Amino acid sequence: TNRTDLSQLAQAYAPQSHALLQALALAYGGTDEVIAAQFTDWPAVAQAVTALQLLAARARAQGFNVVIDLADLSGYGYHTGVQFAVYVDGLTTSLLRGGRYDAVGEVFGRARPATGFSLDLRALSRLLPAPKVTAAVLAPWDQNDAALDAAVANLRGQGQVVVRRLPGHAHAQEGLLCDRALLMTAEGWRVRAA
Repeated sequence: TNRTDLSQLAQAYAPQSHALLQALALAYGGTDEVIAAQFTDWPAVAQAVTALQLLAARARAQGFNVVIDLADLSGYGYHTGVQFAVYVDGLTTSLLRGGRYDAVGEVFGRARPATGFSLDLRALSRLLPAPKVTAAVLAPWDQNDAALDAAVANLRGQGQVVVRRLPGHAHAQEGLLCDRALLMTAEGWRVRAA
């Protein structure tokens, strides 16, 4: 939060509002009792903070480490209540962000209670163990060769991974782990070391 800009913006409001805005900018941390104590003169804010404390207590009871930031204004401005972000070890950005957005359907004539979130799948994939890569058999492509198609189907039926080299896509096999190739021999289509 840019406290200098906030202070200048707050000058347009009553001194009590100015103090509240400044307090909100500093309301960050895990000690929600201290945060609530700052707003005892503001019943509506104190009520909202009390509700937030209840949510935080329930999350803590489930084993989550909760940090409250009343000055977090990220997002597109359509949230109507509590917003949340989930951080995990190994990531510098949030894995999940979301919140209440009860009024978002109002433009369609159906404002209903709603909660949603977005999940960063790319970040999630970085947390997962590296997948086990299975070596594959590289097979040529010939749409007029029934014996080749049968050999590929047979290998796949045995649980083998078979990659077909499509015409004009020879460069695409560079990133593939193909340790064998399906080749035409005197005995027909056979798998050989690549």
